[in-house]
Amino acid sequence: MIGDNVEIKPVGNANYFPKENAGVKSNKDENSGSNNTSVDKLELSQKAQELNKTDGKNLVKIQEKIASGFYNSDKVLDHVAKAILKDLKM
Repeated sequence: MIGDNVEIKPVGNANYFPKENAGVKSNKDENSGSNNTSVDKLELSQKAQELNKTDGKNLVKIQEKIASGFYNSDKVLDHVAKAILKDLKM
């Protein structure tokens, strides 16, 4: 059964529909009158950094499944779609 091979973890729907400009500060407000350019910065949480580490075993399995078309099957697509709808509570 597909549920044995694929695990989909919910992420919540708060990130799908963020409030417009929530928490965004304009450089114009902070640096009124100056010609400073803004610089983007990305900080990963400890958990994200841990998830980013891989020993390659899962990566090889995933690459093999992609190459075989496993993820393009109707069963997998249906399973993923249902999980997304459930996560979004639709």
